[in-house]
Amino acid sequence: MKKQSNHRAQNVIIVLLLLSAASISAIVFMLGVGASANSQKNERVIQAALAGDGEEPSEGLATPVPRRKPGEPQVGEVPTPTLMPDYPVPYMTPVPIGADADFDQIPTPVVGYTPIPTPLPGDPIDVAAYPFHISNPQLMTNVSINVVQGTVASIQPARWSTKDGSRPLNPRAPNSTYVIFRPVLVNIDSYRKGSGPTTIMIMALGGVVGQDKATWGDSRYTFSEGEHVVLFLNNFATNSDLKVDGYTPWMAIEHYTLGADGKATNGYHTISTQELLTEVAAAQK
Repeated sequence: MKKQSNHRAQNVIIVLLLLSAASISAIVFMLGVGASANSQKNERVIQAALAGDGEEPSEGLATPVPRRKPGEPQVGEVPTPTLMPDYPVPYMTPVPIGADADFDQIPTPVVGYTPIPTPLPGDPIDVAAYPFHISNPQLMTNVSINVVQGTVASIQPARWSTKDGSRPLNPRAPNSTYVIFRPVLVNIDSYRKGSGPTTIMIMALGGVVGQDKATWGDSRYTFSEGEHVVLFLNNFATNSDLKVDGYTPWMAIEHYTLGADGKATNGYHTISTQELLTEVAAAQK
């Protein structure tokens, strides 16, 4: 009886072992079939994405494959550069020999080049000045010695600022202070700043003396007989020992012409005559 029980127990163990082996084989088979199916499905989706047929990735893919438009490079692929078109190079005119030189060499003039001759002291001059102008009556009042209101009486011919009015030996000399000017006599109606005689002389820069010419670029030194003016005077640019008909010329650093309409203008700025005189007075308070 005991032997029979042992025989049955052995049979049960063998059956359990056989069932366990069969279960494991089935599970392995199922896993293999599933992995194979998923692998085939993934491959089909990847091929569809690369072909651009629009198939959407299905669930179950760990990483969706991005779509690629036709002609776009794949991930990691270097795009083919676009070649620049060929442009014809224009013909370059060679620099003539002698037109240029190294910095450590003395340049040689180009054939046919004529250097400008150095003017001689007796050669005619033709100069022009184009000053920077500030239209500020109060500022001009502060830097002026006198501010006068009057009427232009006469304008004399242009001359040099030498003592006798003759041409200097060398007007181009670096230390020369001689200029061409026209003496202008002004009868004074009132001194708006300072004091002095009833008639003064203005040094109106510019004019023509013989073959020599000097031009001033604005209307500061343009006068006409009978003109009513307000002049801002200084003497910093005149020769202190210069006398013309007994007068020591003043330099006008500002010149307003007074019109019959009550306006005053210097060629840059127009205001009423009363406003101009008010500003002159305000600068002295």
